[in-house]
Amino acid sequence: MRRHHLQRWIAAGLAPVFLMAACSGQRDEAQERTAIIHPVPVKVDVIRADPWPDMWEASGFVRRRQPVTFASRIAGVVKRVAVSKGQHVKAGDLLVAFDTSDLDSRAKEAKAAKPTSPEAIRKAGEAVEMARLNLNTAKTEEAKKEARAALDRALSAQAELRTRASGIDTVRQAEDAIRDAAVMTAPADGKISELFAVSGKLLGKGAPLLRFEPDGSYFETSVETSKVGGAEAGSTVTVSMGQNCEGPALILEITDSPLDGQKDIRTSMPPCREPKADAHGRIRFEGPPHPAVTVARGAVVTRNDRTSVFLVEDGLAKLRRITVGERRADRVEVIAGLAPGSKVVLEPDAKLKDNAPVVFPEQK
Repeated sequence: MRRHHLQRWIAAGLAPVFLMAACSGQRDEAQERTAIIHPVPVKVDVIRADPWPDMWEASGFVRRRQPVTFASRIAGVVKRVAVSKGQHVKAGDLLVAFDTSDLDSRAKEAKAAKPTSPEAIRKAGEAVEMARLNLNTAKTEEAKKEARAALDRALSAQAELRTRASGIDTVRQAEDAIRDAAVMTAPADGKISELFAVSGKLLGKGAPLLRFEPDGSYFETSVETSKVGGAEAGSTVTVSMGQNCEGPALILEITDSPLDGQKDIRTSMPPCREPKADAHGRIRFEGPPHPAVTVARGAVVTRNDRTSVFLVEDGLAKLRRITVGERRADRVEVIAGLAPGSKVVLEPDAKLKDNAPVVFPEQK
């Protein structure tokens, strides 16, 4: 009996403790749940479509022009060798020309061939559709047989017209390309150091014609493909070699770099003293502005080596990965990942999580 009273006394004493602990746990859970669903006040920025300056700078080096051996791009008879060994030539000067008399006669035949007009092709298509309609509405076996034969003739005539039209165009394009390859000109100022071609000689495709040594040096650099923008062969750039050696230059060529996502750019040298090979310099390109999607610098975050923004959608801050380009003042060019008009969190707190509820007060 005494043990029974003792147990009742202990239970009565501990019950408030358990009750307080349970209430405390419920309050903590409720507070935690409230904290999770409570919207976070944030400032927002609107994604814009802005005129974006097309400009970039890059480091590079001076390279000596290397001699090259020009080879025949077609098989044929050399009609004319316009240079001699040791001769200095200017960019665009004729070097070697191949005989294209056979091509010329075939080109005349192609031009003389009656072209297939769009009207004839349209009428052929209508004839096919009419033949199909007659076949579908034929009642007797004999009528179906005749309609099927008429459809075959219409399809054959249509195919012949299309083949003739595409064939003539293809022949003309191929002959124009061969004719262009039959004339070789100097790509830059330089000297003919060796001459292999002889007038009247039949050469195969790839046969060496001459060895060319370009004059001077060129400037070479690598630029991210996304930054090249409107730069192209013939565009004007500014090349700076230091020591008062800075001036305009022309882009000679832009090619794919062995490095992923890069372009190799070669330019002429600025009009100053000839620098040494491998001398270090810088290049600057400034082109007309182009439309671009931009976002405020303060909205861009980097987490786990990923560039992202918090996009505001349906009251939630959604972490969106983006690809950025150039940075100008307080804006960043967005190459992929965002569209104009969207809203993003400005200066997001480091504790802001993906899909967290947010609210943005009226910004002044």
